[in-house]
Amino acid sequence: MIMCTINSFQLHSKANGLFLLTLFSACLLSWGAFSQNNKWAIEVKGAVTENSRKLPGAVITVYAGGSAVNTINSSDGRFDFNLSSGTDYIISFTKAGYISKQISFSTKNVPAERVSHGFDPYTSISEVDIFPLMTGSNFEARLEQLLQQPIAKVAYSPTLNGGKGDFTYDADYSASMHEKIQKIIDDYDAFNARYKELIKKADGEFRDKDYNTAKSDYTAALNLKPGEAYPKEMIAKCDSAMAAQHAKPAEPAKKPDIKSLTRQPVKPAAKPVPETKSVVQAAPPPARPAAPPVHVTVCPCIMSKLNDSCRKYLKPFYYDDANTMHLQPKTFAQVKEINFPGFNGQRFRIVINITAMPAGTIVTVYDEDKNHKSRKPLYTISDSGNRIGFADVVCKTSRFYVEYNIPPSQKEMCALIMFGYESH
Repeated sequence: MIMCTINSFQLHSKANGLFLLTLFSACLLSWGAFSQNNKWAIEVKGAVTENSRKLPGAVITVYAGGSAVNTINSSDGRFDFNLSSGTDYIISFTKAGYISKQISFSTKNVPAERVSHGFDPYTSISEVDIFPLMTGSNFEARLEQLLQQPIAKVAYSPTLNGGKGDFTYDADYSASMHEKIQKIIDDYDAFNARYKELIKKADGEFRDKDYNTAKSDYTAALNLKPGEAYPKEMIAKCDSAMAAQHAKPAEPAKKPDIKSLTRQPVKPAAKPVPETKSVVQAAPPPARPAAPPVHVTVCPCIMSKLNDSCRKYLKPFYYDDANTMHLQPKTFAQVKEINFPGFNGQRFRIVINITAMPAGTIVTVYDEDKNHKSRKPLYTISDSGNRIGFADVVCKTSRFYVEYNIPPSQKEMCALIMFGYESH
């Protein structure tokens, strides 16, 4: 506020009276210039954070009219600066390796009468949380595009403080932006969870020496995050292990021949009793080949064939995962439910093979689990037709739920469901 003080003195002439009037007019003009030329300022204080912890090395830049008017390189994330009146500002918060956020702050349209009372420091943006860069898919581009808009808009409101007026943010706008940002974060969390699940599954398959399946899962993980080194390394190890497996059979075939040759000369020199023992010991080997056919006739599932048949229908979608349902014979009907992860907005192809299931089997894919009364079916397949089918569906709840309705059966049975995601 500008104060104008006039010392008391006697007016002895019209000229003196004119001087006094001129001086008083000058005071009025000075107040008018103060209110119109934006000579006041408001202090803004807060901190840049990551998960509510102050972020060292954050950079706060204040823009007016598209040009930077103030830049703060904060060693502890804190900031404190003044904004002059009558200006529309954009305040940017960033750090190398992080996605920037910005806030708009207008100091326009403040009545001169309100300015005379002054303003407390504005601290409602005391924490501005920024995100590390997102790797994989299009999440970073989605978030950066959204954050080209301010996450909050601050301006003067004449209705605050019982009609006295003050600065505040647009609560509805901020809530809308927060909801949009949170959706991207939720999708990204589900995306990372799927990547970790694939890596965990592939690591287990690698330990079990199922190198071909492990390679498929490592490849699916790499398709999600092409820049990750670990799945690349493991794919190379799978290739080496499979090459070694193919090279081994030639050597074991020679060893039995050598052993049999070394044993042959021993038998004629032995006594009759050892000869009868050797005949008894030689009898069991022919019985061993009889065991495998028993398993083949008991279980109708040849998983490699089920897997290959599903993969034909999966293209051009990227393989994500597969689930096999193995069931023992039952004299009563069964209902089984499995689920697998997705992420919101992503398009998936779900392939189902029930050729090794009994007649009357029905498989339905839902958007929610069986506890949700309002859940909706996304795809159904039964034993009509060729009993292999697929559907392309968009994930809306971060998971898919598959329900198997299986009639009584007198033999072992199995089904396979495979799913892949659409690349953008």
